[in-house]
Amino acid sequence: MKKRVFSGALLTLLVCVLFLAFPVQAESSRVFDEAGLFTQQEKQSLEELTKQYIEKTSLDLVIVTTDDTQGKSTRAYADDFYDDNRFGIGADRSGALFLIDMDNREAYISTHGKAIRILTDRRIREITDAAAKKVGAGAYAEAAEVFLEKTDGFANPNRLGMGLGLLAISMVIGAVAVGIVVYRYQHAFKADQYELRENSRTNLTNRQDIFVRKYVTSRTIPKNNGGGGSSTHTSSSGSTHGGGGSRF
Repeated sequence: MKKRVFSGALLTLLVCVLFLAFPVQAESSRVFDEAGLFTQQEKQSLEELTKQYIEKTSLDLVIVTTDDTQGKSTRAYADDFYDDNRFGIGADRSGALFLIDMDNREAYISTHGKAIRILTDRRIREITDAAAKKVGAGAYAEAAEVFLEKTDGFANPNRLGMGLGLLAISMVIGAVAVGIVVYRYQHAFKADQYELRENSRTNLTNRQDIFVRKYVTSRTIPKNNGGGGSSTHTSSSGSTHGGGGSRF
């Protein structure tokens, strides 16, 4: 009997230790509204949207708001929040954190792992510029949705749809060109017959080409990968992050 009581107590202790070490709420939540910018309904909606986009992009996506960065810069606060909470998917902890910083008045994205390559500097600026406009208008939840939707668009570009669209445009242009040629041939102006033999004469003269010199001009054509590059930095914990932001 004593052995059973001891075993039960030991099992309970282990469960408590595991619960404290791996809090369920911290693992499941990806929306942290520390500044109180979202309504309860908006927060729940963003939680659901974030889960959907995490599955679609294979990136850990996090939304954070704050009105007190504790003296840190927006970048440092975003990086530390990501690192301290051990966000990320896979061995390289791939993901992106979107921060609405009401203290420093900046919308910022911190990237890690694979997200550094996907969200280049130019793409981050595109997202944060659009999000900052929403924040400036008081549409905080919409700003977070902009982050989720645009990140998904860059992570899953619809190359097939773009290809079909370009093909359709090419077919239309080709059909118009063929139609114009056919119309011109059908309505071509017929000129009077010109008597070539009676009205022409040939005068053959000697002609000589002399090569003088040759000029060669060369230039380098820069490569364009479509999304630009990603600058990186090291956070206080020693992790490599990309990122950027826009003020509002």
